[in-house]
Amino acid sequence: EAKDFQLQVQFLTNISSAVFIFIDNVDRGLINSLKPLIQSPARTFIVLTGNSVNRETKDHLHNFIATSVMEKNQILLRGTRNNAEFTETLRSTLRNNLEITHQQETSQSLKSLEELAGIARDMGIEIDEDGKLCSQGKARSETICNGIKGDSISKYKLENMSFQGFTWKQISKIEKDQCRPKHREEMSTQKYCNDLEEKKRKLRNEQRQKGISADMKTFITALTDSDVRKYFLQWMKFGLDS
Repeated sequence: EAKDFQLQVQFLTNISSAVFIFIDNVDRGLINSLKPLIQSPARTFIVLTGNSVNRETKDHLHNFIATSVMEKNQILLRGTRNNAEFTETLRSTLRNNLEITHQQETSQSLKSLEELAGIARDMGIEIDEDGKLCSQGKARSETICNGIKGDSISKYKLENMSFQGFTWKQISKIEKDQCRPKHREEMSTQKYCNDLEEKKRKLRNEQRQKGISADMKTFITALTDSDVRKYFLQWMKFGLDS
C-alpha cells in the first residue's frame, strides 16, 4: 500500500519519530521504494512478518544496509516467535526510540495537530476539517469557546446568558411565592399577588431588553442547521475539553 500512497507515506515520515514498515519479503522494486524513506527525518524500521526469510530478501537487505544509513538493528525479524513475544519486541523498540526522540526534541520542535494539518495542506493532502460544513461548524464553535476561555464561567454566563442567572432566580422565587402566597396582614392576598405579578413583569422586561447575546444566536443557528449541527457539537466538545 505504501507504493500506491507515496504522498501519504511521505507525510508520515516527515512528521513521525519512527516509521515501521511491515512486509513479508523484499524485492528490487520494494528496495527502490524504501530508499526515499530512509532519507526522511523519521527513523525507519523494516519488520519482516514471515516465519522465514528467502535468499533474495537477505541479499537485498544486506546490500541496502551497506549502501545506506540504515543499521542492522532497524530490521526486525519475527521468525518463529509467537505473537506475544514479537509484540513485546516491537513495543520495546518503539519505547526506546521514543525515549531517544524525547531527549533530542525540545518543546519548540513538537508540533500540534493544527501545525500537522498545515504541513499536510502544503503537500496537497486533503484535510477533513477544510470541508465546507466542517469548517463552518468549527468557526461557530470557536466563536463561543474563545469567549468562554477569555472570561471566567460566571462572568461569561452573566454577560451572555441573560435569561439565566440572578434575574431568573428572582423570577423563580416570585413564581414560587405566587403558587404558595403568604398571608400579609398589611395588605390583602389579591394585592399581594398583583404586586408579585408586577415585579415579575418588570424583570421579564429587563430580560427582553437585554435580548439574546451574539454567542447564543450563534449557538441556536448552529443547532438549527441540520447539516452543520454534528460538526459544531463535535468541535464544541473539543474546544471545551481542551
